[in-house]
Amino acid sequence: MNVFVFLFLILLVIIGFVVFCVWCLLSGIKKFVVDNFGGPKELTTKLITGIIRVFTLAWHMVNAWFGGHKVSTRDVGRLFQKRLANGEFRVVGGVFSASGQVRQQVTWECSELDDELRRRLSGRSELTVKL
Repeated sequence: MNVFVFLFLILLVIIGFVVFCVWCLLSGIKKFVVDNFGGPKELTTKLITGIIRVFTLAWHMVNAWFGGHKVSTRDVGRLFQKRLANGEFRVVGGVFSASGQVRQQVTWECSELDDELRRRLSGRSELTVKL
């Protein structure tokens, strides 16, 4: 038998093995999705919900940012919220000195505010936080 024919047969066996492994893997993924998530539609819904949660601005993020940028004990934090035309929120947080000088400022844009942040703002566009 020619060496090239032998190598070609080995190559065919390797390709067949790879195709078989991919087929087993894909059918295993489908079973895993159905068993654990109820199907592709439910998995998609859960992924979209998870993505929205990632883009939800949470009160603990805002509070942690304020705490990390405080300079003196008389500094105050101010939070300004504005709803944009596309339905998203622009939230600006700033740390101010007692004289009103801006020490630090950050802007977040998000699709949703978490319950605690929404409760603290309670319909107002501005919130002052003691640091």
